[in-house]
Amino acid sequence: MRLSDIVKHITNLFEKKRKNPIQLETDSNLESNLKFLKVSDKSTPMQISEDTVNVEGSLTVNGSAVQTGTDAAPDTVTYYYDTKITNYYASATSVFIPLAGYIAEMSGASGAVITGQGEYVSFHAPYNGTLERLMFRSEVAQNGTLQVDLYESADNTETPATEIGTMDTSINIADDTSVEVNFSSMTSGTNAIVKGRVYAVKITSPSASQDTFVTTAWKWDITS
Repeated sequence: MRLSDIVKHITNLFEKKRKNPIQLETDSNLESNLKFLKVSDKSTPMQISEDTVNVEGSLTVNGSAVQTGTDAAPDTVTYYYDTKITNYYASATSVFIPLAGYIAEMSGASGAVITGQGEYVSFHAPYNGTLERLMFRSEVAQNGTLQVDLYESADNTETPATEIGTMDTSINIADDTSVEVNFSSMTSGTNAIVKGRVYAVKITSPSASQDTFVTTAWKWDITS
């Protein structure tokens, strides 16, 4: 074997010298504790372990700064949004929608939630918040006023019997057509929710809606 062949084979056994080798500090192994990632002989702001990546310093994504450190903790979030799907069949024009997750609505003809049946159409507010939006879709064409009423019960009252807000929307729609109701400007009263109270929503449509799809969106202040 020629000397050149020996040199060639020996060379392939060793890693070539790199200009900027990437390694963990002190050239240690990847373990459970965080270690700085180094480029050549300089440490980067990035630490890495077997299951964690930590950045000490500034971080940008596509040119936009991303907040890091304790100031970016999840508890800095003030609001979150929640949706409730309340589909039902209605043979009456005025119904309390099944906010508790059941599929049966309740007649709204009495003007209040029926005592002893609030568990089907009411919910207990976990935070202060607001009713933000309601989406309505009926298998029956509707022409007239779609009225949404928000009912409340405070302490010592079993079921929501006090109307606190009304939002009227004029509609003229074919069957199976979506209607969006926003509560930023109420016809009367308020869309505000108080933590610890019980709430129900009544919908009065121009015609009995039969198969009906309703989704409500709620905004909660998780600092309350």
